[in-house]
Formats: sequence, structure tokens, C-alpha cells
Amino acid sequence: MPYFIMNVLIFMLIFPSGCVGTDSYSKGQQTLEVRVLFKGDQCRSDRLNPHAIWIEDSDQFKKTYAHLTKHIIGGQQDLSSLVDFSRENILIVVMGQKPTGGYGLELNREFAIISDDTAVLRVSWIDPPKGALLPQIITSPCLAIIVPKGPFSQIHLLDQDTHLRMQLRIKK
Repeated sequence: MPYFIMNVLIFMLIFPSGCVGTDSYSKGQQTLEVRVLFKGDQCRSDRLNPHAIWIEDSDQFKKTYAHLTKHIIGGQQDLSSLVDFSRENILIVVMGQKPTGGYGLELNREFAIISDDTAVLRVSWIDPPKGALLPQIITSPCLAIIVPKGPFSQIHLLDQDTHLRMQLRIKK
């Protein structure tokens, strides 16, 4: 038995886990650490289709967040203190109106890749499984991501299958 354990340990040292370091998408490229500020499945939006909102200051965030979470109990808390707007901005991704529950957005990677003046973020677009029993309620999932300021003037959102879901030009 000790021989087996020793072989496993040696194998682990020789072939490190794929979770260590960066992935193949970021090799040799600049990355910025991003993090989730909030997510929800009932974000009020005036638009039915998927869209993104770029926020650069606390007042703009407070107004947008209040609008998105207007009818959510507890949604009116002030999250602006969690963001240093001198160094960070917020990207809000809205999936658009959906006919049932089971839809959602998740940050796929906790970093953005900077390439050719573009920040590339990975966000999983979650659809409910076919045939699933779902609540019959209109939803509008959203995700707010804190993005450090950096050398980019546009953002590309890729889904879990690396399909381009959205492009956003940032005015500097």
C-alpha cells in the first residue's frame, strides 16, 4: 500500500493539475482579475434583448442598480462601497427577458484577457435543461462584474462555448 501512495504522489508532482497557472487562452497575454459584484434572475430592464451596461462612477451605479433591483426585496442595498471607482468599473450583463425560470449568467473565468485594445471576458449563458419542470415566470437574469481599468476600449463577452455573445465599445 505505501508503494501505491508513493506512486500517486510522484505522479502528482510530475503532472501538475490543470488548474494551476493560466489557461491556453491567456498564455503570453495580459490579464486583469475580475470579480462578481452581484447576480440575479429578476433584474428589471427596459430592454427585452441581451445587453450590457458599462458603469464608471458611483452615482451612475447607484441609479442603474436601483432600477435593476427596484422590485426585489433587499435589492436596494448600497453595493457601491465595494468598488473603488478610481481603479475599477462595473460591467452589467443582462440576459434579456426569458419565459421561465432556469436561465442564468455565471462568470466563467475570474480574469479578462487583454488583446489588441479589447478585454475578453467569459460568461456562461445558462439555459434550463430540455424537458425540465420550470416555474412559469418571466425572468431577466443579470450579472454585475467588477473590471479593473486597463488598456482597452472595447469588451467582448464570450460564452462557455467561446461564441461571441456581445461587444461593447467604451468611450474614453
